[in-house]
This record gives sequence, structure tokens and C-alpha cells, in this order.
Amino acid sequence: MSVVINNARKQLITIQKSELNYRLMIIASRMQRTAAESQRITEQKATITNNQMQKMIAEGVEKITLDKVQNIALMTTDLDAQLTLISLKDEEMDAEMKMIETQLKALNAEEEQIDKVINNSIKKEFGTFAGN
Repeated sequence: MSVVINNARKQLITIQKSELNYRLMIIASRMQRTAAESQRITEQKATITNNQMQKMIAEGVEKITLDKVQNIALMTTDLDAQLTLISLKDEEMDAEMKMIETQLKALNAEEEQIDKVINNSIKKEFGTFAGN
């Protein structure tokens, strides 16, 4: 009877592990999307900066002043805010992934213990037939 109960518990653990692995896959997919979005925003910021620098060169600006640099920074402030939000989302997803990985480790440890109990039960119950 003990073997049956432990096998049922092992099946439940397998289902839980499957659900956790699915959640990890979903989070990894979301992280890929945020990485692509971050790259797009960074490229957009670089384009704005490059365009402004080219504009200054075309206008014959010989000296780049702090005001001119601050002007470029103001033009990209919204993009910086978006990058910050993406970074915060990444940190949240990373924390969630670590939590799930911890749960998976606990389930793996429990599964190993159940395997030991099942093996010991089988040896004890059927060892008589094997001549032990």
C-alpha cells in the first residue's frame, strides 16, 4: 500500500514540476520580448543622438557645449524612462524565475526521497521472494 501512495505522490510531484517548467518557459519568453524591446529603444536612442550630432556638424558647430549635450539628453529622456521600466520588469521576472527554480529543487529533493522509500519498500516486501 505504501508503494501505491508514494507512486501517487510522485505523479503529483511530476505534474507540479511540469507546471513550474511551463511557467519558466513563459517567463523566458517574456524576457526575450523585453530584451528585444530594450534593444529597439537603445537603437532608437542612438539614432536620435547620431542625428543630432550630424545636425550640429552640418550647421558647422565647432564646439559641443554642455547645453547641446543636455538638449540631446532631454530628447531621449522618455526612452531612458522606458529602458528603466524594462529593467525593472526584467528584475521582477528574474526574481520569479529564481523562486520557481527553488521550488523545483525542493520538488526534486522530495522526489528523490520518495524514490528511496519506494525502493526500500519494494526490497522489504518482495525481498522474501528474491531469497534475501
